[in-house]
Order: sequence, then C-alpha cells, then structure tokens
Amino acid sequence: MEPCRLISGPFALSIQFLLFLIVLSALYYKRTRERPQRPVRVWALDVAKQIVGGGEAHTINVLIAMILDKKTESLSAETDE
Repeated sequence: MEPCRLISGPFALSIQFLLFLIVLSALYYKRTRERPQRPVRVWALDVAKQIVGGGEAHTINVLIAMILDKKTESLSAETDE
C-alpha cells in the first residue's frame, strides 16, 4: 500500500506553509484595520486561539479520513485520497 501523497512530501508541506502564512497575513491585516485597536497581548492570544482551533479541526479531519480509508480499504482496490 502506497502512502498518502496529500500529507507527505516537500510540495505538500510547502503548500501547507504557504497557507499558514496567508492566514497569519490576513490576521495581521485585520489588526491594522481595526478601530479601536486591541493591545498586542490580547490580539496575540486571539491569534493563538485561532491557530489552535484550526490546527485541532485539521488534525481531526485528517484522522477521520485515515480511519475511513482503513475501513473502506477492503471495499475497493483503489482509494480516493
């Protein structure tokens, strides 16, 4: 059985890193536009909350996909990543 190409390799990791930078950039841009502006500590805690929540949801989705792949493995020779 060949490993999942979506979550491994340099290209996949580069795309994930690029998406991470886009999200951080959007959060920073939002901070520069908000009025009144919150203190940096409060903003950083909000960003950390967003990162943890997004990472948690992403991890759970990947685990569910892996579990479903294992359960449906016997149904067909090829699986859809």
